[in-house]
Amino acid sequence: MDKYTKKKQTKRKIMDCFWDLYHEKRIEEITVSEITKATKINRSTFYVYFKDVYDVLDQIENAFLPSIHNFDRCVDPTNPEEVYEYFLQLFDRNYQDFAFLLSENGDPNFINKLKEHLRPEIRNHAPQNLKNDKYIDLTVEYLLSSTISTIIYWANHPSDITSRELFLYLHELFQNGLKGIKNIQ
Repeated sequence: MDKYTKKKQTKRKIMDCFWDLYHEKRIEEITVSEITKATKINRSTFYVYFKDVYDVLDQIENAFLPSIHNFDRCVDPTNPEEVYEYFLQLFDRNYQDFAFLLSENGDPNFINKLKEHLRPEIRNHAPQNLKNDKYIDLTVEYLLSSTISTIIYWANHPSDITSRELFLYLHELFQNGLKGIKNIQ
């Protein structure tokens, strides 16, 4: 095994150990010593990859954020169905992790990180007539907040609504408003 692969495996081992511990207890209760003991690495090895346990969480969360720089290459941003399909696939691929991070036991800062990550792209891909509107920032915040809050509620209140149905419903709601909502099948 080459040196690069070994380093990558060591970092992954630390992150996996942290993630398991984070599912069991609050971040304030997780120590570097606990991680190094469980992973059988030296404390100095931990610090090669991370500043502290908060840095581990930050790097994990950053890995879950949608790779927006690939967005335009993967999706026609003027086609709402393609946009929703793209985010649906990202969400489904990381559902368990997103659901945990967005739950009451997860990281309350992840919501803001997710919004900050998505905000520029939503703003950039807004219809031309909205881009210069004085309400654009309010509109983007409304879309982000309502979508994320709805997903959190859905993830924490199991129902027979699939993620595809949820995203189609949100799309319909944003397109037509409350008065235009019809049953999504």
